Amino acid sequence: MRKTICLLCAVIMCLSLASPAFAAANTFVPSITYKDAPTIEDSEMNDQNTSGCLVVTSIETARKNAANATEAEKELLDVYAQLDNGTMKLPLSGDYVIRELVSVTFDQLGCIDPSHGHEEWLEEEGNCITVSFNLGVDKHTHVTVLVYKDGQWTAAEDVTNNGDGTITCTLEDIGTIAFCVEDISDAPQTGDAGFLLWVVILVMAAAAVVVLLVLRRKENKK
Repeated sequence: MRKTICLLCAVIMCLSLASPAFAAANTFVPSITYKDAPTIEDSEMNDQNTSGCLVVTSIETARKNAANATEAEKELLDVYAQLDNGTMKLPLSGDYVIRELVSVTFDQLGCIDPSHGHEEWLEEEGNCITVSFNLGVDKHTHVTVLVYKDGQWTAAEDVTNNGDGTITCTLEDIGTIAFCVEDISDAPQTGDAGFLLWVVILVMAAAAVVVLLVLRRKENKK
């Protein structure tokens, strides 16, 4: 019986140690690695429609292109790996979930005039691009948009939830972009499982205490 109690205590300790790691892994929406990238509904820069000039690449697509990945795709996968293993943190306070992590780049093949210089124009100080993404978010969801550029995360200049599942954001740069939500009910998470884990730990701890009390009473009677 004592061996059983020791084993039970060891299990409780292991579960309690695993719980923080479990919570730390809850950074992404579970489907982030296999769902399609959000589509661009509209894009404007320098008074020009640039919707056809942008390409949005998902993690799944970047993985499929791993053998011949572009620099942007390599960066996306590298950033995802660092966020996933905890070596990189987003400059956000409080609880948040990364709903989408994608790469947004210019595609000259899709532009009417490959020589129009959109990329060079955006790199100039103070110039921005406005892009509307279809994220499928609820109209009450607050979305934070961050862009990874030159090793740093920068917040979008402005983000508006349009109430129809799309958001419009003004960006100084494009590249690897993280769409984060604070309302985890909008994106199915494993937080409930984490809560259940703690319930299991408490129940097992209570059971161990009861067993110890019963054994002590038996020993006292002897």
